[in-house]
Amino acid sequence: MKIKRIAELTSELFKLDIKNKCRDEDHVHARAAFYKAGLKEYHTATKLGAYAGRDHVSVVNANKKWETYLQRPGFVDMFDELLYYIALDKSKKKTAKTYRQVIVSQKIQIDHLEKVVENFKKEKITDRHDLVDKLDRLIEEKPEIEEKLRAFYNINKNSVFYPVY
Repeated sequence: MKIKRIAELTSELFKLDIKNKCRDEDHVHARAAFYKAGLKEYHTATKLGAYAGRDHVSVVNANKKWETYLQRPGFVDMFDELLYYIALDKSKKKTAKTYRQVIVSQKIQIDHLEKVVENFKKEKITDRHDLVDKLDRLIEEKPEIEEKLRAFYNINKNSVFYPVY
């Protein structure tokens, strides 16, 4: 996950800007949570510090004091919630990526089926049985397309001569 997104989630959860130079306890703890979450996401101390307007030593120092931050009432719950939101955000992106991959795959298969239909049209098959035979052979060659072929023909009933199964 990008540092910017971790910072946004931290700022939303702690209800303050982690880039603020303020040294009050709330800001220090929020930055510490940001640093720790960023380190868990494999970002460097240099990059995390730079994003928060600090240097890498601030990140290292916060990491050393981590046990004391955990003593603050409610801090552990807030940090756990931050980690939960980070995991949830990553999960949503993976799901969206998976959906995009499925959509691309479906488009490729639809393109292939449209080419098959065009080839059928070019052959000027007038006999319904010849068409069904050709489709059966196609399904034998590629059994995974049977369901997609059926769906395609159901969608395009009016545009092509289609078999009834």
